Amino acid sequence: MASKSLRTRIIIVLYIISFTISLFIFSALMSRVSVDVECTAYSQYTVSGGDIYYAQNMKGTGGIFKMNGKGNVSRMYLTKSIGDKRILGITNRGDNIYAVLSSFIEEKDPNDPDAIKYTAAYRIICLDKKLALQTQTQKFTISNDEMISGFSADDKALFITTISLDGQYVRVYSVDVNQLKDPKDVATDALKVSSVRSKKATEGRFFADAIYTADGLLVRTDSDVPAGAFAIDPYIQSAVSNMKLTIGQLCSLYSTYIIWYLAGLAIWFIVLYLLIKTFENRNRSFYYIVIAEATLFFIVLLGTIQIAKNQADARATEHSRFGIISLISLADEAGLTENIEYTDDFYDSERYFEIAGSLGEFVKREGNSDIFYDVFVYRLRDGVVCASGSGRNRQTLTEVYGQDLDSLAYNIYRGQRYTAVDTEIEGQNYRAIAAAVDILAPEYALVGIINSTTTDATVFADNRGVILVFLLIYFLASALVVLVWFLHMRDITALEGALSATALGGEMPEKPVFIGRDIKDMWDSVTEIHKRIDEIEYAKIRILEAYFRFAPKNVEKVLGKKSILEVQSGDTCSIQGTISMIGLDLKGGKTLRKLDKMIENIGVYQKDHNSIIIGKAPDLSRLQLLYLHDEKQCVRSYIDLFGSSFGNSDHANISAVLFFDRSRFGVIGSEEESTTYMYSDNQDLITQISRFITLHGLGLVITETVKRRENINLPLRFVGYAGKDTDGNMVQLYEVLDVYSAKKRAERIATLDRYNEALRLFYEKDFYIARTKFSDILKETPDDDLVKWYVFEADRYLNENVEGDAHKIIHL
Repeated sequence: MASKSLRTRIIIVLYIISFTISLFIFSALMSRVSVDVECTAYSQYTVSGGDIYYAQNMKGTGGIFKMNGKGNVSRMYLTKSIGDKRILGITNRGDNIYAVLSSFIEEKDPNDPDAIKYTAAYRIICLDKKLALQTQTQKFTISNDEMISGFSADDKALFITTISLDGQYVRVYSVDVNQLKDPKDVATDALKVSSVRSKKATEGRFFADAIYTADGLLVRTDSDVPAGAFAIDPYIQSAVSNMKLTIGQLCSLYSTYIIWYLAGLAIWFIVLYLLIKTFENRNRSFYYIVIAEATLFFIVLLGTIQIAKNQADARATEHSRFGIISLISLADEAGLTENIEYTDDFYDSERYFEIAGSLGEFVKREGNSDIFYDVFVYRLRDGVVCASGSGRNRQTLTEVYGQDLDSLAYNIYRGQRYTAVDTEIEGQNYRAIAAAVDILAPEYALVGIINSTTTDATVFADNRGVILVFLLIYFLASALVVLVWFLHMRDITALEGALSATALGGEMPEKPVFIGRDIKDMWDSVTEIHKRIDEIEYAKIRILEAYFRFAPKNVEKVLGKKSILEVQSGDTCSIQGTISMIGLDLKGGKTLRKLDKMIENIGVYQKDHNSIIIGKAPDLSRLQLLYLHDEKQCVRSYIDLFGSSFGNSDHANISAVLFFDRSRFGVIGSEEESTTYMYSDNQDLITQISRFITLHGLGLVITETVKRRENINLPLRFVGYAGKDTDGNMVQLYEVLDVYSAKKRAERIATLDRYNEALRLFYEKDFYIARTKFSDILKETPDDDLVKWYVFEADRYLNENVEGDAHKIIHL
């Protein structure tokens, strides 16, 4: 009891430790995918009443958060619920919140039928103040040369403001609010998007931001300081920085990760449970394999992870190195190493136009456009972006790209000429790389925002070779471990098989040719044990065979037991079935051998049918069998029994009566000795019928009930009425002629019609003519004892006064 309690406590501790470790692992993984909410120049928000509706793009989805000025979030909506990935704009109109979403759709490239191209698709949705989806448009596209910059609304329509990719013009599109439909009833017609206004940039300038408002089209060029609609609202920035989600909102936001965590934890608990149960079996082979495989797995896995990490770091370093080299080349090309004062007047100078042109051309240059998101000159002392390819100038770096990039200036001030910082912009991973322009006294740095070398979608592709190497090494090492253990356990396994064969009574396997000395002595002992067990089992079998010969068969079936071992003294049951009472009139010198043959045939029939021998008279003159209710081939089985046991021989006269009746069957006795008994409702009547047919040499006699149950269409001869049974029904007896030899059967069938006529006259009390007809039949078949009996009965009734139908009843 104490050891069990200790084992239980250890198991509980293992589960607690597993759960605790899983929390640390989950926390570490979540730190890599958690949403870093920060209000920047790219953030989208709108204010309605006292509520702030803030849009934040994350990995795989966009989220809209309803919060107050303190940052307490009351409602949340995720765009992944309708299959969209990002939020590009948000506005309000009346009591509704509108947002424009984006995702990518796959299309076949018209220039290459085997290639797939991805096209940006947009959708406008309408939410109520509780951020419940009300209406939406179908997906639509705009020119591939434009990107969405702003989203607004007035009393009449919704407006999407776009900027060309080169920043040279702004276009405003109008969408009628009535085109938004219930999500279940979105029309299949194309969305009508109307261009209502456009504007071109002045020579040398390009647009960095634009939005259409009630005050008209507001634009920000590359020389403008962000103000008004383009400046970050300190109130919004403060609320977002203090944003707090409830437990339920966090669970909803990270529901996918939580589900994976819970599923993984459940699987681990099941595996741990199975391991504990298996270890309780104390199988040393399992211990060895599990411990060896687990150790091997973790060693190979850790080594593979380290290799993959080193490769990823090498790729990231090489990626950054290429970016730094490109930035240094750009600095020389654009003359950024010169002493430049980025004052207000500078942005109207030719020098600025040259620098802006170089930065913009660099980002769009073939080979760079797939890598660089933006490139800009960064003033270290105040963190201001002085000149950039995106045009977001004269604004602090943290306002544009977030607080993560603050460390760039710190690292350069510490003497690093080149530095890099990983960051996340609108749910996408980027890396900021910086190179100091003035090496002696760093005043400015040239910064590039480059894409990440690995994304969630490419992590397996990037590490495919490492994963294949891991699997190959693991499987080869596992195969080696199993091979070593197999060679070590080969002779022990053979000995185990010998022990199992000995314990289960199987055949003793051959001793292996090569075995260890420590195993050889055990093999010899097992061989001797097996011989001894064979001798004991043989003696037991002989004893059981001897007892089985005297035991009744199918007792368990009658009592409804699964095995004879379940039968106990005192077990009884009420059953209905066909009772067979066999009478034997033994004559001749070979009687016992014939009787053995008959009982053998009955035993063969018992194996496949639901029948049981109830009892035998000590002199074997009477034998009683019971056939259960579902047996309806009794007559056919007796015809086969008569034929197989005696054939055409007359050495023994056997008679049998089949009577369907209710019976009480049971077992009586003690544990040392028991016997079966059965008493039917018509036991005395059945016994009298059996004596009568045995006395008069009849073979097989059945009742009318048996005839109907088994649908007998064989040649039958009516024997007579045996009286009434316990239910008050007259019992009619029929002789089955097919049990006789071919000669006797032919004789009985030949006289059957005359027999029936004589019996009819007998029942009509015309005894004289009946006697005459019976006598004529008897002359032809002098061995027909039934006809002989009717001759004497007719003669007896000639001299008696017969009243009623008493003469019809056979006097048993």
